[in-house]
Amino acid sequence: MRRSSLTILSLTIPTLLLLVPAVAGAATLVAPNGFAAVEGNEANSFPFNNFEGRYQQAYGASEFVASPISITEIAFRTDTDPAAQNWTSEMSFSVHLSTSANAVGSLDTTFANNVGADDALVYTASTQLVGGANAGGPGPNAFDLILTLDSPFTYDPLAGDLLMDVFLNTNTNLLPPGGFSYLDAVESTTGSFDVGLQRVWNSSDVNAAAGQTDLHGFGLVTRFTYTVVPEPGTALLLAIGLVALAARQRRAV
Repeated sequence: MRRSSLTILSLTIPTLLLLVPAVAGAATLVAPNGFAAVEGNEANSFPFNNFEGRYQQAYGASEFVASPISITEIAFRTDTDPAAQNWTSEMSFSVHLSTSANAVGSLDTTFANNVGADDALVYTASTQLVGGANAGGPGPNAFDLILTLDSPFTYDPLAGDLLMDVFLNTNTNLLPPGGFSYLDAVESTTGSFDVGLQRVWNSSDVNAAAGQTDLHGFGLVTRFTYTVVPEPGTALLLAIGLVALAARQRRAV
């Protein structure tokens, strides 16, 4: 018991700060909010089906918790129409994340104008089999197209909307034979950007400078896995508390 207390007390404040993020467990959220257990009202083959090129999708900051988070995984799900449709493709692609330079509803058709200053390469697949399953029925299906990020991305919703930037170099459809499947998506029914999503795409050239966008909200239903990043003040208080607790335990021995 005494040895344990001395070990904790000997840790410096900076060392304890490194341990603090581990206290918060991983959580998930689905954007747009409200669609975790509800099928979207649309379907889309971009960018992981029948697509080679560049695809940007922005997510409104209001879809996320109001504090900095570390995103570790992004996932998508196959749409339920057509029923019982499984799909597999062989792809070469990369994914970037950044705090969007333009808000949802104001994305520029020039890709570079939307990319934030904190742009980071978070996922790379040189040649990878990617797919999903559609069990049929009312849905929604499971989020089984899962991208575990090579590097976590720290995102602060207070700084702006989130931009996902996909560069899909090659895409060879393997299943279904002679066709392709769709991913679950949401489209505005009011002609506005009230679903918290917007996309810009070019389906013919991954190096294209510009693409096209919708005049209303549209995008893939997406699940994010994340951990909350403690504020510096909170982390410091926790670290000081650990030191104080260790000192008290030492005195009690």
